[in-house]
Amino acid sequence: MLDLPSEDRPRERLARHGAGALSNRELLAVVLGTGTRRASALDVAASLLASGLRGLAGRSVAELESERGL
Repeated sequence: MLDLPSEDRPRERLARHGAGALSNRELLAVVLGTGTRRASALDVAASLLASGLRGLAGRSVAELESERGL
């Protein structure tokens, strides 16, 4: 996320505007904190949310542990 201007980064937007100003992907990226060498926290969050919030909630711990970035 270092490629984003600091004012556009999810953590800074959360601090300035509150959770309602962020998408689910951005909120999850804030919770994750960091990504991997190849994927930002936003990329990891997008991957986790590919099947929606219900899809994420329905995944087992084992499935989540297999995800890069978690």
